[in-house]
Amino acid sequence: MSSEQKPTSKKRGLRSPLSVAKRLYHLPKIEQEFRHKHEEMHEDFLGLNHRNFELSEEVAVLKKYLDTSLAEQEKLTHRMQLLDDRITDAMHQLTILSEQAAEVPSKKSNGSVAGAKKSSTDTDERLVADDHILDQFYVHFEKWFRGSEEEIAKRQSVYLPYFTEATVDKKLPAIDIGCGNGEFVGILAENNIRAIGLDLNKAMIDHVKEKGLEGVQGDALSYLREQKSNSVLAITGFHIVEHIPFLDLVRIFNECYRVLAPGGFVIFETPNPENVIVGSCNFYSDPSHLHPLPPAFLELVMKTRGFAKTEIKRLHPLKEKIDHADPLVKEMAERFFGPQDYAVIAHK
Repeated sequence: MSSEQKPTSKKRGLRSPLSVAKRLYHLPKIEQEFRHKHEEMHEDFLGLNHRNFELSEEVAVLKKYLDTSLAEQEKLTHRMQLLDDRITDAMHQLTILSEQAAEVPSKKSNGSVAGAKKSSTDTDERLVADDHILDQFYVHFEKWFRGSEEEIAKRQSVYLPYFTEATVDKKLPAIDIGCGNGEFVGILAENNIRAIGLDLNKAMIDHVKEKGLEGVQGDALSYLREQKSNSVLAITGFHIVEHIPFLDLVRIFNECYRVLAPGGFVIFETPNPENVIVGSCNFYSDPSHLHPLPPAFLELVMKTRGFAKTEIKRLHPLKEKIDHADPLVKEMAERFFGPQDYAVIAHK
């Protein structure tokens, strides 16, 4: 047999005794190196774990710093808002003073105090409510179109949380302009909030007083001008702004802002012309209505009078929920069956 045909130890998978002996001889050294490597890896692991802990602490410090920075930024934003509100207030007061200054020459030109008081709203327009021959008619009108006193009070109770959650001194009075039969005055009185009902209608004010509530007969602008600045908790008016000429309405809002205490608010509810039936038909059921006021418009007027925080609250839909797969059909349905009234709520 040739040398190429002789099987070697490697081919047979066998090792020579000398090779095995050498490996056994070096085994303690290999084991020692392995232990050394293991200890090094363990030390590296401990080091990484310690570094991870340090990084976690650094992250916590950074997070705390960021939280503090955000809090400081919020405080700064709040301070800037307060300054902006004060500037707006100052500009608003200047507007009022300029309006009053412009009114003085016109009153003097009339030649007498009597001439200066053409009407309860300082305009040439005579409102239906100024003619008291219709006082009893509007008592029946309220019952026919708005419902019973209980129904009206139930609808108006949605505004009560604005009063109970207010941060303003609740010892200050609230004024309800155009109080009617005093439904909302009664709601506030039941919740220990002093409320004054104000209305041009003598029959309604007599009814308010008969119920043991506080009522004053008179127009809004004259009454508000007699009140001290920052002396009122809130001013409300349910379905009255649509009766008032625009310039008088602006003057009333100016006075509302002046007499409200800081943090006080106004609530004015009116028919919602976004509802097609209201805007085209129901609004004109009352002959003393002048014209509908869109929500965005009334909100803008409030903002220009100096009110810093405003919101629109849509109310009394004909159908609470309108679902339809077609978005166009749904939108059209909402225009016909959506909220019939809305309120603008504005804070000083």
